[in-house]
Order: sequence, then C-alpha cells, then structure tokens
Amino acid sequence: ELMAAAAEVLAYEAAESLNYAMSYPGLTDQIVARLRDEGVDAQPEQVLVGYGSGQILALLPEIFVEPGDVVIIEGPSFLGAVKRFVQSGARLVTVPVDEHGMDVAALADVVRSLAAEGRRPKFIYTIPTFHNPTGVTLSLDRRRQLVELAAEYGVPVVEDDAYLDLRFAGEPLPSLAALDQAGWVIRVGTYSKILAPGLRIGWVHARREVIDRLLMVKAEGTTGPFITRVVARFSAAGRLEQHIATLRRHYATK
Repeated sequence: ELMAAAAEVLAYEAAESLNYAMSYPGLTDQIVARLRDEGVDAQPEQVLVGYGSGQILALLPEIFVEPGDVVIIEGPSFLGAVKRFVQSGARLVTVPVDEHGMDVAALADVVRSLAAEGRRPKFIYTIPTFHNPTGVTLSLDRRRQLVELAAEYGVPVVEDDAYLDLRFAGEPLPSLAALDQAGWVIRVGTYSKILAPGLRIGWVHARREVIDRLLMVKAEGTTGPFITRVVARFSAAGRLEQHIATLRRHYATK
C-alpha cells in the first residue's frame, strides 16, 4: 500500500513532490480533521508537520527554554525527550506517576512553590495516554485538573500522544487538547507508531504564535513535499483508520 501511494505520487505529482516546495497541505488538512474528530477546535495554521515527533520535542525547548529555566516532567519519562530538555540547559523538576498517571496534586504543589519563588515553569511535559515507560493512562479527573492548573498559572502543557490510537479495549478519554479551552496545551503527535517510524513524520498543534516561532527555528523549512504526499495518499479515504484497526488487533495479540 505504501508502494502504491508512492507510485501514485510519482505518476501524478512528480514535479510538485520532487522539487523545492512546502509540505503538502493535504496532510495538514488530514491532521486537522483527525483532531476535530477528537473534539479539538483545530485550524490548519495551528499545525506544523515535522520530521517525527522527536524533532518537534527538540525544537520546543529552543523557543521556550533558557539555561536554568524550569521544565516539569513525569518520573519516569521518555528518555528521548528528557535528553533534549537537558541539552537545552533546563532545570528538570520531576513529578511522580502512579496507577492513575501523573500525580496532579503533587504537580500543583510544585507549581505553587515555584510561583512563591517568583518562578514559572516554561512547560509541563506529559505522556497522558499509555505513558512511556509505565503504560498507565492519566484519569479524566486528573486531566481536567491539569488543564485547569495550566490555565490558572499560565504554564504550557506539552501533550505527547504518540500512543493514543493504539487502544486495545475500552473507550478513549478526551485528550488534554480537547479539554483545553484557553490554548495552553501543545499537542504533539506522530505517524511513527501508526504507519512506519522510518517515514519520520510527526506534527504539533498549538497556538498560532507558537507555530510561528517553531517555523523560525526549524532551519530546514517545511517538511518534504514528497514524503508528506505519500503519507497523505496512504491515509486518505479511511485507509489510515483501517490500518490502525489492524495494528490494534496485532498488538493486542502480542
């Protein structure tokens, strides 16, 4: 199916896909549609496609963090992201994770303590659904509390949702971005877990001013017109959702 999608791009859009050009806007439209299906009021100008979510997570500290700034993470957390935050010079503050996800009460204590010192975290990094490495999912009550806390103290929340689509059973919980009414959640997603990691396609949804700043530091410009067209063609007409359903059955059996 990927070979067929690539062949179609070369047959019908070779000139557009093999020259210097912007990312294919059709893929952005697909991402926006999926976000809207989840209850996120997304617009195309609020989405940036990158080379995997890893690139996005590496760019975020470039626009938010100066050496010594506080970044709050879960303990434990995804090493790849934590390494990037450390390299930016961030001072990491860890909040524990239990069977219901990040301990939001402990998080509130940390944020209040920092506020009393006149300090505000640059962002809170969380993997709320099927957390890496613990596998737990943040409860609905805690999701609401986290979003409210972010709005109260004006702290962005980076929601890393790499595993959201790989649910084996039960009903999905609303994402933090879907619960957010004030624009403090920065939602990061990827095709690595639902299509192929070697394609290196990820994306971020955030306020327009955050997207504009990310574009400023994304030195190579937008993401390749060829690969974004291939992913869009593969994903069109419900094929991505069919593929995800196959993945769910496969992983559940494993």
